[in-house]
Amino acid sequence: MQLRTFIAAALVALSSHTAKADEFETNLTGTVSFVVGQLPATKPALAALGVTVGAQVSATIRIESDVMSVPTSNPDIIQWLEPTKSLVITIGSYQIVQDVPKLFEGLNFIQVGDDLPGGGTVADTYSVTTPMTDTDLILAGSFGPGKVTGSLLFSDFDGKTGSDDGVIQDLSAYPVATAIFGGEGGSISILWSTGGTGGGPGGSTYDPAKCTKDHLKGAAKFGKAVLACKAKRAKQPAEKDPFGTKENACVTKAFEKFQVALGKAGAKAAKKGGVCTLPDVEGIAAELAFLNALATLTDAVLTDFDADDKNDRVLRGKLLKAAASQWAKDAAAYAKDATKPNADKLAKALDKSSAALVKQADKAIEKAAAKGVVYTGPSASQLTDDVRAIVDDFVALTGG
Repeated sequence: MQLRTFIAAALVALSSHTAKADEFETNLTGTVSFVVGQLPATKPALAALGVTVGAQVSATIRIESDVMSVPTSNPDIIQWLEPTKSLVITIGSYQIVQDVPKLFEGLNFIQVGDDLPGGGTVADTYSVTTPMTDTDLILAGSFGPGKVTGSLLFSDFDGKTGSDDGVIQDLSAYPVATAIFGGEGGSISILWSTGGTGGGPGGSTYDPAKCTKDHLKGAAKFGKAVLACKAKRAKQPAEKDPFGTKENACVTKAFEKFQVALGKAGAKAAKKGGVCTLPDVEGIAAELAFLNALATLTDAVLTDFDADDKNDRVLRGKLLKAAASQWAKDAAAYAKDATKPNADKLAKALDKSSAALVKQADKAIEKAAAKGVVYTGPSASQLTDDVRAIVDDFVALTGG
């Protein structure tokens, strides 16, 4: 099981006790490490109920031991069917509770891996997944009950925690514990810390700042490549890629390279006893939120786009190319600042990249206007702000 988690600072504790003879109840406390709003109203609505980064979280989960297990495509992982009987997450006056719609029971499962290849030599993982719903359907959105994916992730990269692949494990022994809950409206990630050592000797010699740097370096290339894919399609006549097939292939290739970069960052950290990963939970992954943000930015630039007008195509291509350039420069600036913090140098680098985009965009818009192109998309200053906002969100995600 590939485990990628949000990295964020938090102070948390965990306690466990038995519920019924065949059910085990675990109580957790933690903090919100990140909030992603897929819809404009999501973050304000959550904030009004007390859901903000750093907010305290409590949770209770009941797991039944007498359930069926099945093998998975990974021979080192066992999947347990319908083991979670109750899961309640409380943040301020907001709650996310287990809600499994009829005929969707198969989405309630736990995957356990004992001594998986990875980490140092081996790794132990425990992943709880179940359908849920939330207060006022903020995350579930218009989809309604059962449309929030909940996942609690526990791992030990030294492989000292899990003694077997049974559905009941001592969660307090796992040194890394996180959760992510997401739906149409967005997602909330949480960091639990059990205080477990996993039985491994010594401590980590890994600097988390290097994780931030590696993620941002990967993001710099990823964002630039995605926007370049979209710029290329915008510049071409519609018949060159009528269904966006080539553009999608281009974006997929960029995404795959980004995954490789994240994998390398994780492997580098694991060798020094650290963790450097990002979340991945059924469509609410950070990378997908990242892609959605870039798509939204592109849609704004292509407002009232006339693909039959060559001059308009040239304009949109130049604007997206300028956005790609700023993206790469901003992410690279933050990457450099991660391991060698210098607020003044960072601010100057960001100002310089913004100025470059504004200059390029204004020139392109003015030149297109002289040729009869009516542009109603974001202004140069708005475009640079939009690019910066997406970069800032990713920086926050990586803990930078």
